Amino acid sequence: MAAAAATLVTFGIVLYWLNTSPAVCLSRARQEIASIFETASFSARKKHAEECLRLAGSITSIDGQIGATAALFAACVAPVAEPQSTGPALPDPAIVETLPTEDLLLAARLLFSTQRFRSADQLIGLLLSRHDEEREAVLRLAATIRFDIGRDDDVLRHCDELLSLVPGDSQTYVVKAMVYRNRGEWEHFVDSMEAAGIRTLSPELTLQLAEGYVQLGRTADARRLFDMIQAARPELVEQAPVIYARLLTQEGRNSDAEKVLNRYLLAAPEDSEALILLGKLKLATGQPEEAVQVLTRAVTSSPSEELAHYQLGLALMQTGKDESAREHMAEHRRILDAKVQIHELERLAANQPQNVSVRRLLSQSYAELGNFELAEFWIRAADAASRQ
Repeated sequence: MAAAAATLVTFGIVLYWLNTSPAVCLSRARQEIASIFETASFSARKKHAEECLRLAGSITSIDGQIGATAALFAACVAPVAEPQSTGPALPDPAIVETLPTEDLLLAARLLFSTQRFRSADQLIGLLLSRHDEEREAVLRLAATIRFDIGRDDDVLRHCDELLSLVPGDSQTYVVKAMVYRNRGEWEHFVDSMEAAGIRTLSPELTLQLAEGYVQLGRTADARRLFDMIQAARPELVEQAPVIYARLLTQEGRNSDAEKVLNRYLLAAPEDSEALILLGKLKLATGQPEEAVQVLTRAVTSSPSEELAHYQLGLALMQTGKDESAREHMAEHRRILDAKVQIHELERLAANQPQNVSVRRLLSQSYAELGNFELAEFWIRAADAASRQ
């Protein structure tokens, strides 16, 4: 009996040690991080992060890769466990460089998800210097991170390498398409979306492709997709009234387009894109006075939209208000010149990933045009570039 009891005690001690050994704690910490990305619940994410922090924190003092990886996990997961906390500092870069790719991928995802873009981009840069069995996962994460901080050329390069590894991958073609859409390069956008395979696209992405067709004047292709979407998800067509109205105008159905826009503007009276298209329709149908009223609303709603000023200038000319027309034409030119400068700055930013000043200038330029979302985007990009 005594011998059996002693054996049980010994077994229990061994089992406890196995379950609390540094390697086991680190493995469980990895599992908790994976669980963070698998749940959409804030409370569940926080719970997994807290457990990861507890597990990692218990072994950070151990020498070697285990302790260094635990310290990296703790630093990366802390803001998820404690949203008001920045957490401990990241380990020394020289130590981080020695850690396995699998663990660095988890860390980079955590950094990106908690909006620590500079550190995430630095870490993905380290991972890109490696060529191992995780290359595909590294490239996918690199494309995601660098898309968000405005490194378009890098994203396209990562996507091209991905396609050499996974030919015909529809997800990669969609990422390329989104880069081209942001640039307003509609032909490249459409080419990439078609390469992804129309049948593989979600209804939402199919609607974006339909918009691309409209932008390029490919009316028959746009109509085919809109009819498909109407049959499968009619509510999506209702959510894209301006695109649909533009298609109707290309089909020569101006009165139908006007009905769509008027109905939509009852719910969204300040939508400048809808107002501009309605104003153009009023002009095209010989209603300049009504066009002035609609386009004045567009300018008031979006004073930095150059097309609104241009169309209002045309309408004012037709009503004999030449001086006001010239003022709006001049404003159109001023805004257009500013946007041309922004386009050039964005080209420089794409070719110079470490140029902080050009990114700050882009943020300032967008803020001056009232586009605060893009201004914030370029502030993040400048922040990331400053640590390159």
